[in-house]
Amino acid sequence: MAWIYTAARRVFRRAVDFYFLDLQVVGEIPEDGPLLLASNHPNSIMDTLVLGAVFPRTIHFLARSGLFANPLVGAGLRSAGAIPIFRRQDGPSDPGGNQNAFRAAFDVLRRGDVIGIFPEGQNAPVRHVRDIKTGVSRIALEAEHESDWSLGVSVVPVGLNYEERDQFLTRVLVRFGEPIPAARFREQYGDDSREAVRALTDEVQESMRSLAVHVHDEEHTQLLGAVDALVGERLQDELIGQIDLRSLDERLLQRATGRAREHQDLEGRFKVRQWIADAIAHFERDDPEVLERLQRQIHRYEAHLSQLRLRADFAERPAKTLSARREALKLTAYALFLAPIAMWGLVHNFVPYRLARRFALRTNEEAIRAIRALVGGGLFFGLFYTLYGLSVWAGTESWIAVVLYLGSLPIFGVWFLRYRQRLGLYAHRMLVRTLFRTRRRLLRALLLEREQLLIQIEELERQYREVRGTSEEE
Repeated sequence: MAWIYTAARRVFRRAVDFYFLDLQVVGEIPEDGPLLLASNHPNSIMDTLVLGAVFPRTIHFLARSGLFANPLVGAGLRSAGAIPIFRRQDGPSDPGGNQNAFRAAFDVLRRGDVIGIFPEGQNAPVRHVRDIKTGVSRIALEAEHESDWSLGVSVVPVGLNYEERDQFLTRVLVRFGEPIPAARFREQYGDDSREAVRALTDEVQESMRSLAVHVHDEEHTQLLGAVDALVGERLQDELIGQIDLRSLDERLLQRATGRAREHQDLEGRFKVRQWIADAIAHFERDDPEVLERLQRQIHRYEAHLSQLRLRADFAERPAKTLSARREALKLTAYALFLAPIAMWGLVHNFVPYRLARRFALRTNEEAIRAIRALVGGGLFFGLFYTLYGLSVWAGTESWIAVVLYLGSLPIFGVWFLRYRQRLGLYAHRMLVRTLFRTRRRLLRALLLEREQLLIQIEELERQYREVRGTSEEE
């Protein structure tokens, strides 16, 4: 059934390209040999689609058995090469269920193919990699042991990094780590198989956390986002430097279409976030009081922003430089002249979108909801686009008109989302200008609060740099 996976991969590759503003891959991808891809799992079914889209070989994913309960979904997963795995929290398994799963995984590795596994065992917060299960190590080592260590199995750690997990038109970075040969643990496995499994698991765990942004304490995920919003870009300039990955023609095209910041140095961006996460972990361990004080001040600052309906970037452009009349003219011109294009996208896509969303939300389970969203999106958008196409054909009897018409629908659906975001940006600028003129004292107090936060963060940054410098010298 390799052709089913290949066909699905082509479709999902286009879908992933459409869904994300930017998708970047870092690290060497092994071209041959039996592999186990061990990835973090922040985004349910989307993780599977992203990995399948960027990895050129067929991946046989290990998926929890509950996903196979629906006969239609189960048949589709099996035809694409997925292998059901049973977890304790899912209730009693079929007799010999996981032994059968391991057997199937061994067969895949013996053929020199690729297994995909999410060893955390469940979806995890987007900035936290949970302690992983031992399954990936057991499969790799037992497969090698049964074949007298002749297969050449390697475990490849993978880090999936999403800018915003739940947002459409966001960015994602996929980082492949150095392959870990299972044969390296041959002697240790002969002495104590459990200890060898634990040692390989620990190495995979450490590598996964180095490849994905890992907040050591889940509760500090929001703090990481707030600090990153305040100083992240400055830190990237200082620690890594900005890298413009776009060619000249890309820059011109993106400036014309409003996509000018799609291609960023995502690896540098996520390295800075990990630097901040490590700093947070340091102060949590060595000076928790100062971290709690910073967290309280940031919560208060964000509450003030929320009360005034201001965005975190309100101070990036001084309010004095904004002309209320100019901003009002921009908003009016943009709203009026581009409204017909945006409305074209809204009218044609709103109903299938709402139907697909309602279909997905009929279950509370995140993984099943993601699958329902995927299936429902294909079903309802396919149905409505077919009806639209038939209507155009009935009126014109021209395939060219049908193709041009249908091709415009997803493009202008995305255009509507951009249009709405742009209107929000202009409205926000006008709000800042209005506050500067009518509530100047309040806005100045907010700017002062922000400046005090920056001073405090910079002092903590100085202290952490000194600690890192000392530890690196040692």
